[in-house]
Amino acid sequence: MPFAPFVGVNHHGHSILLGCGLLSSEDTSSFIWLFECWLRCMSNKPPEGIVTDQCKVKQNAIQCVFPNTRRRWCLWHIMKQIPEKLQRFGQYKDIKHMMKTMVYESSTVAKFEREWDGFVTKYELGGHEC
Repeated sequence: MPFAPFVGVNHHGHSILLGCGLLSSEDTSSFIWLFECWLRCMSNKPPEGIVTDQCKVKQNAIQCVFPNTRRRWCLWHIMKQIPEKLQRFGQYKDIKHMMKTMVYESSTVAKFEREWDGFVTKYELGGHEC
């Protein structure tokens, strides 16, 4: 059975378990049911933001139950795809190192965006469908 945890962040910046559920299957209707149950437990106050993997089934359910909630992809899932998506490039090791540095060490959005633009130009990654 798929385990679906709801994790939040407390006022100390620590992750906390808000709730969880077990699903009989990983389809849109199961996630809609889970999200609706969780929403009732939260006095029908939807979350401001939700972080998830890139699963289309979850995205569909989130859109249905939490249409005004900001959706973000989990950084761990994104970074896990670096080898699969970029290993074919000749400068893969440099690309991987620079990407990790940008993602984990950029202190502002503006700094990240500047570095990203330079990264794409330097390694001629523009126009590639990864």
